Formats: sequence, structure tokens, C-alpha cells
Amino acid sequence: MTNIIRLFFIFLSVSGIFVLGRSLYKYSQFSYPDFIDLLQFDKLGLTVFYVLPAALSISALLVLRLEAAVRKKLFIHSVTIIIGIYAAELYIAFKPVKPAILYQVEAAKSAGRPNDARSRQEYVMALRKAGIDAYPYAGGGELLDHGNWTNGRLISPIMVENQQFVPLAGISKKPTVLCKEPGTWLTYLADRYGFNNPDYVWDTNPVQLSIIGDSFIHGYCLPNEAHAMQQVRRIFPNMVNLGFSGRGALQYLATLIEYGPLIRPKVVIWVHYENDIEDMKSEISNDVLSNYINHKNFRQGMFEHQKKVDAATMKYINNFMKTRGTGLLGERGLKFSEPVPTTVDFFNVLALRYLRNVFKVYFKREQNDLNLFKRVISRALEVVKSWNGKIYFVYRPLGHRGYPGSSVVLRKYDYERKNVLSIVERAGIPIIDLLPIFKEDLPEPWNLFPGSHYAHAGHNLFADTVLKRLKIDGVTPDPVN
Repeated sequence: MTNIIRLFFIFLSVSGIFVLGRSLYKYSQFSYPDFIDLLQFDKLGLTVFYVLPAALSISALLVLRLEAAVRKKLFIHSVTIIIGIYAAELYIAFKPVKPAILYQVEAAKSAGRPNDARSRQEYVMALRKAGIDAYPYAGGGELLDHGNWTNGRLISPIMVENQQFVPLAGISKKPTVLCKEPGTWLTYLADRYGFNNPDYVWDTNPVQLSIIGDSFIHGYCLPNEAHAMQQVRRIFPNMVNLGFSGRGALQYLATLIEYGPLIRPKVVIWVHYENDIEDMKSEISNDVLSNYINHKNFRQGMFEHQKKVDAATMKYINNFMKTRGTGLLGERGLKFSEPVPTTVDFFNVLALRYLRNVFKVYFKREQNDLNLFKRVISRALEVVKSWNGKIYFVYRPLGHRGYPGSSVVLRKYDYERKNVLSIVERAGIPIIDLLPIFKEDLPEPWNLFPGSHYAHAGHNLFADTVLKRLKIDGVTPDPVN
């Protein structure tokens, strides 16, 4: 037994040395360029991958110098702890995945709201059966997800006269099925260019205020009358909403280039979401979208080709729904959404990866292309200045992080936030950073349920914060004629 105990602690010491050695060897994948950044943004990772392995190795060697009786007690305690840790790892590894739709069902039930179990396609088809020519929302991001990769380039599935197009909004003038996070499906009538606006806003030139962003700005996922965009519109009646779901910063720029000159907004609110830079990885792989940053005068001519692009998009969506069912754009019917077992990898279990995922303790540092983001922001500023407009940058944090009691978050978001705000500040663009404001002022979690979009409190605080800043800066509504 004595030899077994000695071998056990030798094994622990060697394991600690192995983990520490591997972490040092892979340090460039883990660390930030500045050691101060590492201390600021990832104390937990530094502790788990460097401090603990070193402490384990040294402690295990020191135990070998203790009396046999003490070593035996420490052996029993150590084995018990290890068994407990791996029991938790196995429990998490084999626990069935709970789809977001089930969180939605639970949230609707607890709030006393009905839940529509139909998929988006099933709801669209029900509307069509009732004589309403509805379509699911579908813009560049969602459609590109179903594009083809050829020679390392992502090809949009929307073709007009053998020319590739990337729609930046939905289908014009169509009833559009958006989301159902509150439990029931929400729809809106798209304007003449496929955005979620009353159509009259396009008849004002110049427009005083325009807002650009992704799903939250698009309308996810409260009724229009309760949404933050409607609260802004009450103050600025001719506000043009250029938001659309599933987009990154490069598509924001493309939207600004295509539609900005039509309305020449005096103020543009660029609402940055924490995954926008990551979304650019696929966007820059598309020749159409990359042209917006690589060729100064490039335009698709979206509003000139609106009818043809609409027709091609409708044809693609209808064929998709016929051949692939509910696979387009998400929410499946409840019958498809019961918890399902996960595929468990032995080496992931050995490395405690499932347990570490719970606490968001990852080794590999996520790297997004901040140089591309810098170019995008610089070009956006140039575009807005071309009509003497002003741009504000709103930093909007993920809905499931930041409020009191939230779980540890991916270190990349805090680190990336520092660099994103630095780039924008150096460009001379005014910043509205919502993270500290949301942390301080929100009385409830930001989202309707885990992983969803903002609840009412998040919408209210977003609108109040932006409107307050505009008022302070002297941006007030134009007189109504």
C-alpha cells in the first residue's frame, strides 16, 4: 500500500508538470500580448492552467517527505476529491442537451403566456393558408449560412441573371415572420426595402436619425409597440431602422453604403453586438461583402434591383421549405426539441473539458480580426461624413452576461471590448457603452430566458440611455411640419 501511495503522489506531480509544461509551450495560444491584460482579463485561466499545476506538482513532491500515516490520510482525501471532480465531469458530459426552445416554453409558462409550438415554417404556412402571403425573415447572414464554399470563398445562394447578390434586408412589402421568444410568433410588414419600418420613413430626406445593427435592432423579440426601436421612434418619428438579424459589422457597413445615401441621416447610431466581429469571419469570405471594404466605390445597387432580388429570394425560400422543411432559420416545432444525449469524447472527459465549459475556462485564446473591424469603422465614418452626418457607436453586451449573479463569461468578450472601444475612440466616434450602465441599473436579468434577446427592462434601458445621450449632445427632434 505504501508503494501505491508513493506512486500516486509521484503521478500527481508528473501530471502537474505535464500540464504546466504544455501550458508554457502553448503560451502564445493562451496569453494576451500584454501581461497586464492577462492579469486583468483572465485571472481564472492563469490560475487553472499555470498556478494550480505548479502548486499540485510541488505539493505532491512535498507529501512524499511526510510520515507514512500522514501520506495515507492525504492519499484518501486526494482520491476522494478526484473521484468527486470526475463524477461531476461525467454527469455534465452525459447530461442531455436542453434546447433553447424548452427554456422558452418554461419562460412563457412561468410568465403566464401561451406558447406556440409550431415552427416558423409551420406558422408561415398557416398564414398562407389564411390568404396572407407571408415569408420567414431572411437576409444576408441567414442566407449565407446556406451558401456554398468554392475555392475557399462563400457563395451566396441568391443569384440574379448569373450575378451573386447578398440581400441586406428581407423581402419588401411582405408580412414577415420574425421570432417567438415571448412564446407567440411576432410578425411585421416589411417596408419597401425589406426593413422593419413604417414605409413612410423613406419619403423623408434627410432623415434625422437612423439606427443600424442586427437582431435586437431588427425587432427581436418583443412586439413592435413594446420594442426599444418604437420607443426611439416616439421621439424621432422619422427614424429609419436599418437593423436586420444575423449580421456582422461588414454587413452593417454594406447597409450603410447601400441605403445611407437615400436618406442621408444626420445621426447614425451604430449598435455593436459582442459577436459582430466574429460574424465577419464568414462575411469577409464572400466576394460581394468583401468588395465593400476592398473597393471604395462598390455597390450592389440593392434598391435598383429590389424586385429581382426579392423574386430570387422568394424562389429560394419556397424551394428550401419544400425540400428541407424547418431547417431554414431556426425554431423547430416542439416535437423536434426534446432533450437529446450528447456525444462524449473520452479525452475531453480526461481533460475535464465539460466541467471547465460550465465555468467558461478555456485554454485557447479566441482571436478575431480587429484590423478588419478597424477598416470597417474607418470606412463607415467616411461614408457618414460624406453627407455631413455624425455617427455614434453603441456597445451592446450579450444578453446572458454582465448582470449581478451571472456566470463567468468568456474572457474574449472583455478583452475584445477593450480593444474595440479603443479603436472607435481613436477614430473620434462618440461611444455609448451599455455594459457598465446595464450592470448598475438593471433590476432583472436582461433576457427573456437563457440565451435569448433582451426582456422589457433591457429594451427600456437601451432606449432611455441612447435618447438621454442624444439629448445631452443637443440632438433633438426636428420640428414637425
